[in-house]
Formats: sequence, C-alpha cells, structure tokens
Amino acid sequence: MIYGDIYSIIPESILSGVSGIKSQFFLKCGKIYFKIFGYPDVASFGRFPKVLRMLNPQKNEKIFDAGCGNGIYANSIAYHFGSKMLGCDLDKKRIRIAQKIANYLKVDAKFSFGEIEKINLPKNYFDKIICIEVIEHIKNDDLLIKKFNTLLKDNGALILSTAKKEELTEQEEQERFGKAEKGEHVRSGYELSDLLKKIENAGFKIVDWQPFYRFFSKVAIKIQQKIYKRNLIFLNLLTFPLFLLIAKLDLFIPSKMKWNNNFGWYRGFIIKAIKE
Repeated sequence: MIYGDIYSIIPESILSGVSGIKSQFFLKCGKIYFKIFGYPDVASFGRFPKVLRMLNPQKNEKIFDAGCGNGIYANSIAYHFGSKMLGCDLDKKRIRIAQKIANYLKVDAKFSFGEIEKINLPKNYFDKIICIEVIEHIKNDDLLIKKFNTLLKDNGALILSTAKKEELTEQEEQERFGKAEKGEHVRSGYELSDLLKKIENAGFKIVDWQPFYRFFSKVAIKIQQKIYKRNLIFLNLLTFPLFLLIAKLDLFIPSKMKWNNNFGWYRGFIIKAIKE
C-alpha cells in the first residue's frame, strides 16, 4: 500500500477532477503512474506510512478525518482496512471529489463540508481521529483539541501532525499570518513542547511522537513546491521519483542528531495521544 494508490483504480472522469488533467491518454498513463509511484507529493508520501503506523486502523472502527482535503486518507483507510470514515473540510470541490471516489470504491466513507471546530457530531462516538497538517490553520486551536476529546470514546486515539514553528519573532508571525483568510495558515507551526502541553491540557495522554522531514526531505519538498506553484504538472510527475530518492537520504541522518536543538533538522512532527 502506497500513498495515492487508490487513484489507479478510479475512472478517468473522476481522476480528471483530482489531477486537473483533461487528456484521456494522459489520464490512462496517470493511472499506471499512481499504481507504480503513488500520488506525487514528497511531503505526504513520507508522512502517510508514519500516520498509519500510529493510527493502526481496524475494520469497522469509526474514524474522523478532520480537515480531509480530497479524502485521500479517508478513502485509502476505508478501502484498505475497512474502517468507517467521516471526513470534513472547507473546500466544497474537494469534498465532492472525495465522495465520488468513495462511492465508486464502494467504501464506508462520508464527507461533509464545514469548519471542523464547529461541526455538529455526537459525543464519545469515534474510536480514532486524524488531523493531518490542519491545526496550524485553526485560530482557536485549544477549542479544536478539546472538541476532539469530546468526540472520542474513552481511550480513543488522536493522531495529529503539524509543522514545526519557524524561527520568527512574534511580530514577524503577526505580520505574516495576522490577516490570514479562512483556511489559510494562521501560524507557521508549533514548538513541540507547546503543542504537547495543549493536548495534555485538553484531557489527553501523550503516548508517542516522531519528528519527520529532516534535511534532505526538506530540500526535496522545497524544490517540488516551487514546481507545483508554477503548475508544471508533467515536470512534477517526472521529477517525483528523483525527489523520493533524495528524501531517502534522511535515513543516513542519526535520529538523535541535534543541530541548534533540532533533531536532524526536522520540519514537523506527528503526535499520538489517548483520551484519558
């Protein structure tokens, strides 16, 4: 199982909405590409297996994907593990595509439009929650984490990933993110100790955390993002395997190696917490 392999199964009509490509020939080639390489996103590709190991999804478990985007996590987990997924996101187009994919795959995954901190869901309902690269977009993050606690059953698990705070002063953070529109970053990220404290204050017990994206991954991601922002789709597809190889060089950086108090120059972290 690799990140995005479900896109090799769906029909070209739906895949066109995911990729933005209209040519039937390239869409057919794209399905082969997804089967071999997965979805061409270095950041997500490296994060996905780590999240799955922490989540350990089981058949018929109720899992909430908070900020699901195009539903790639929710639909992949539902398809490969048989979990019952609910996804929520602010992007209506992505929600529609996610639901089309779920319907085609005939999986138990439902998708809803709305703000995750305001969505009306039953308390003590979910076995697990994933929140992947979303909390840095939420202004009232304390409220969101507390909401996660109310939605989870006792001993339910929260898997949360986010970026590490950039080396910015409070003034620089305010200038850069103070006027963020809904859905945009409202902060560069978090110091690990600060976020762990927020999670514990909301009634969780931290059971694991891992840094991700060290030096070589950061280089590969930064280059790929520049290609993506220029909408160079085919160049991204061609260079993705090379970027994956570059990212693999992180394996040669000792996990406990420090540089300016950063473990291996990491870019972010994944946290697993249990509702007490």
